[in-house]
Amino acid sequence: MKAIIADYQLGSQHLVYSTSQLMTHATIAGRDVALLWAPPGQSGETVLRYSSQPTVTTLTGTAPTVNWDSSTGELRLDYTHQGVTEHVLSVLVRDASHNEASTENHPAA
Repeated sequence: MKAIIADYQLGSQHLVYSTSQLMTHATIAGRDVALLWAPPGQSGETVLRYSSQPTVTTLTGTAPTVNWDSSTGELRLDYTHQGVTEHVLSVLVRDASHNEASTENHPAA
């Protein structure tokens, strides 16, 4: 059985849903960090909601396919799990005051 997490608050980030399993999350050094897991080779889809389009930077691993829907404010990340900490994504959002909020997602296998 696979549980899909939806409508979940990850610190200051809003997770709409993820097909990967959420193993844990925490705020570390002011960043929202989530550990997402699935068996190697399994595809994953994670959707987060933002008020403006964020920038996604892949620090390690294969970059996900990134889709932004400006009408809903939803950022969809599509990826394939291939190993521990395969992807490290840093999502930075600047508001009108140039304050930053960030999250790192670590889809791992």
